[in-house]
Amino acid sequence: MGHKLSVYFWKHLYMIIGFAVIAMGIDVQRVARVGLPSYGVLQRGIEIQTPLTFGQASMVVSFICIVLSAWLGVKPRLATVLNMIFIGFFIDWFYPAVDALALVMPLWERILVFFLGTAQVAWGIAMYISANLGSGPRDSLMIALVQKTRKRVGVVVTCIEGTVLTLGYLLGGPVGLGTVISMVSMGWLVETGLSFFRWCSKLGPLARVIEVSIGHQAAGEQKGG
Repeated sequence: MGHKLSVYFWKHLYMIIGFAVIAMGIDVQRVARVGLPSYGVLQRGIEIQTPLTFGQASMVVSFICIVLSAWLGVKPRLATVLNMIFIGFFIDWFYPAVDALALVMPLWERILVFFLGTAQVAWGIAMYISANLGSGPRDSLMIALVQKTRKRVGVVVTCIEGTVLTLGYLLGGPVGLGTVISMVSMGWLVETGLSFFRWCSKLGPLARVIEVSIGHQAAGEQKGG
């Protein structure tokens, strides 16, 4: 019983660290000021149109994703709800500190900072998915669509990003070079992160904390036609 509780604790701590990685990555993208990723465009659009903060808008979008993924057959778990709450909270909490560190940089450096933030978000997503405690709202939607369409993770994520981008733009969210970078690279960065954490799961004690199945399953289904 004690061993199970210990594994349960480490899995949840690992997952929450993943949430923090995502939130800080989002704030890094914001301070680069070269545009926002697709979900960021939508959240900024909601922030413009309502009294909500960026983090609160993230919670609203996450709630909508929970409803859609449940309709597609992927029911929310505790981790799904924790994701909605923690990431929105961490975004608003980290942003003042991250923004205070932002320096005036030439465009190429801001593009690089944005890409690093995108990679941070993508690997944070892969990190908490690999805790196998239940996906977050947006990734529940991703998983539901992967299972329904039998397409690769990268393809599905790219399609979702494009749809979200359109909605955000219509609400007045800012679109820029960073938006394109995120839309093109996010899915493949998530897929790379899942491969890395699958490798980590084979390293002794980490196998008790890290479990990855979605990337492998999608690849297998793709090969099977």
